[in-house]
Amino acid sequence: MTLDLPTYGFLLLVAHYENVREGRKEISVPVCYNLDRFNESKSSTYKNSKKGFSITYGDGTSASGHLATDTVTLAGFQIKNQVFGDVTNQNAFNGSQPETPDGILGMGFIGIASSGAQPPVMNLFAEYPSETGQFSFWLNRVEGSVVGGEFTIGGSDSSKYTGSFVNVTVVQPLQYWTFNFPSIAGISYSSPHRGRGSQGTQTFQGIVDTGTTLILGPVVPIYQILEMINAASTLSYDETEQMYYIAGSNPNLSSLPQINITVTTTSGATKNLTLFGNDYIFQMPNANNVLTWYCGFASTGNFDNQWIFGDPFIGSFYTIFDTKNLVLSFARAISQS
Repeated sequence: MTLDLPTYGFLLLVAHYENVREGRKEISVPVCYNLDRFNESKSSTYKNSKKGFSITYGDGTSASGHLATDTVTLAGFQIKNQVFGDVTNQNAFNGSQPETPDGILGMGFIGIASSGAQPPVMNLFAEYPSETGQFSFWLNRVEGSVVGGEFTIGGSDSSKYTGSFVNVTVVQPLQYWTFNFPSIAGISYSSPHRGRGSQGTQTFQGIVDTGTTLILGPVVPIYQILEMINAASTLSYDETEQMYYIAGSNPNLSSLPQINITVTTTSGATKNLTLFGNDYIFQMPNANNVLTWYCGFASTGNFDNQWIFGDPFIGSFYTIFDTKNLVLSFARAISQS
């Protein structure tokens, strides 16, 4: 089995999270009209384990079938006996849209794999120990660009970022790519924000997830941030998309507040990862196919300490995922037309 990784139209997801619209996990290949199909009869290394699986995703869609193993080729690397989900029933992808993926490639840790199988990239680095153990993501923020992003195995692409990396430690347990951070937009995790799911921590926790469209956070700090943005440029709410937006065809994004995500680095230093207006406000068609300026911040609906940093964050910060040292590294991304 060969997994082609085009430079546009791909969907490669870091982790599954129950409360997000696009969260996913594991690797699966849906059988569906208009999608490339996996034909096990053409593989001499395919083995059906005859063990069934079923997954319900965060957006309510689902997939089921059986687990199998095969030799998977990923960016030229061969991964032997990789467990994957051979999908026979699904309602996640209908093949009607050009960006519809052929399957899901999970990038999280084994701790969230319902099959109990090691994810492909982790197996890849186990089979090729001389590699750095790093993979990285660059998401292009230029509207209409042919090149939508880049997934790099074994390091980083210096043409896609500028400046120095800010390194943070991945926290235990190893499930999601999660890091602690003390504050965002000057808001710390204090008693008014606590509630069910706080896990006894005194800090916020952020999951970095390429499978999430927005930056999602707890109710109280999210609405404080939305109030900051609304004070600079009036926000309206789109009931269909369930997102806030700024009306007009050409809003002044430079007038919007800078949102600092304050982190503690691996060396103990305090650094700010700054999101500007054009980082967290983005264009996409609404239900009437009118290009609309949507806000990248939304609430999880929870009163806990959990944040999910999706596309607006990763599009702003080139991100390295270090599987050996358990470190996340962020540098300002360079958009390309």
